[in-house]
Amino acid sequence: FQLILLILTLADPFASLIGYYIGRKKLENNKTLEGSLAFFVISLLITYFYIKIFSFFILLFCGILSLTEAFTRRDNLWIPLIGSLYLKFYF
Repeated sequence: FQLILLILTLADPFASLIGYYIGRKKLENNKTLEGSLAFFVISLLITYFYIKIFSFFILLFCGILSLTEAFTRRDNLWIPLIGSLYLKFYF
């Protein structure tokens, strides 16, 4: 659960800043493609340094979290729930 909190506290605000200052392509819920890509990259880096493994499951994990962040209104609720379920079943 610590990994999920690290991602939520670091990647989500960073994605918001990137989306606000650099974002051009709008997605749903007033979010941007650039912000979502920033979330993906930051969450990938956090996950890699936390777990010390790079695999398809890590890419899938970060991709699922990025899609959750991009297309849900309450991402602060859904990211921990979906991330915890994913980690429970795959690790």
